Amino acid sequence: MTLAEWIKRERSSQSEVARRLGVKRQAVQQWCAKTTTPTLYYALALCAITGGEVPPDSWLDAKERAALRGLTA
Repeated sequence: MTLAEWIKRERSSQSEVARRLGVKRQAVQQWCAKTTTPTLYYALALCAITGGEVPPDSWLDAKERAALRGLTA
């Protein structure tokens, strides 16, 4: 699930997520639009506040996910 999907489903807002993380709303907006990606710290924090529904690997592209799977095989 993407962060944007989670925000919509939870009827939350980018502002609320930003407040919980201590970042500007614009940062969350950019993450939702996929124009930037969160740092590892924020990717893990987002995983925590979404109960694991937005996992850290959701920020990876398909090639990166495949490479990661290859490391664990």
